[in-house]
Amino acid sequence: MSKIRILITGDFCPHQRVEELCLAGNFKEIYGDVLPILQEKDLSVTNLECPLCMGEYPITKSGPHLKAHPKCIELLKYGCFDVVTLANNHIMDHGRQGLKETLHVCRQNGIETVGAAENAKEAGRPFYRKINGINLAIINMTEHEFSIATDDEPGANPLDPIFNYHQILAAKEASDFVIVVVHGGHEHYNLPSPRMVQTYRFFVDLGASVVIGHHPHCVSGYEVYKNAPIFYSIGNFIFDWKEPLNGDWFEGFMVALEIENRRVSALQVIPYNQCKDRIGLSSMNDAQEQSFLNKVKELSLIIQDDSMLLEKWKLFSFSKNYQYLTGLFNFGKARRFLLQKGMPAHVLTRNKNWPRLLNLIQCEAHRDILIDNLRLLVQKLTR
Repeated sequence: MSKIRILITGDFCPHQRVEELCLAGNFKEIYGDVLPILQEKDLSVTNLECPLCMGEYPITKSGPHLKAHPKCIELLKYGCFDVVTLANNHIMDHGRQGLKETLHVCRQNGIETVGAAENAKEAGRPFYRKINGINLAIINMTEHEFSIATDDEPGANPLDPIFNYHQILAAKEASDFVIVVVHGGHEHYNLPSPRMVQTYRFFVDLGASVVIGHHPHCVSGYEVYKNAPIFYSIGNFIFDWKEPLNGDWFEGFMVALEIENRRVSALQVIPYNQCKDRIGLSSMNDAQEQSFLNKVKELSLIIQDDSMLLEKWKLFSFSKNYQYLTGLFNFGKARRFLLQKGMPAHVLTRNKNWPRLLNLIQCEAHRDILIDNLRLLVQKLTR
């Protein structure tokens, strides 16, 4: 078998100022000096983080509704991308019609899709391609938000270890090399949770040759587990945002994999800046690149130390006390202020049913019923 080079990038959302440049045809300006790197590959993949559609068809959800003009497909073509992963938390922001238009424009322009389709069975179907005698498979999945497909409704392939178990085993049987791309994690947090580490390693145990993660909008570290690289977050690829954000939003890296004899024979981390000093991509200078790679190395060392990772996770999780409890109990301004200042939540709620609430959420049987009934309430909001 010959060697092949696979290039994988993170979240691609061509909206706001990037969309303006796209519609003006300024594709070269967007890619900058990174374009030659994108051209040196046998297959390249990016995560299309929004539907490409003309109209506005917003679904009922929390968080922003993202979309971009269908003509932004030309930016993907100019960047020589072959495949887009669609299993993410924004692909259904504009409902069935938004996904339908996205799939259509990709198909029309010769760009393959994986991870989202007209129903759950199709959304979970891997992408297959044979290159230089090597049979590749790509499986794409996302955590549960507002985009998951069902048996008769369109959407994304879910991150569900039981579903994913069968998908990975089938892909392993039908191919030489299985790439698992997961959209999940905690926004603006540079490390995976212990649950994520356990899950991604499980995918390798099942037969994944490499696991690539994105969604946190910042980079994380990586590890090699049983000879398979696991990248927990590779950051944004092209994702403009006008409001102030921390510096991690504007950095990311591509993963270049050299595949030979059914394994990764070489890998390369290729860092860049995106929508920082200029709209689009630009290479880092030597000092920036060294600092960036040192950061990734430090994060990788934490990931490989279970006790340190757990300690970091607890600090992050407890720092979200204000945000999550405020949302859970719908606190007004006065209670939000007191919670933020350190007053214990159990005092603010005067709720003696904390054990019952915990059990409703942590017990699988109770959680099934809770989720079904909350979904029913949300559906009624749209009627």
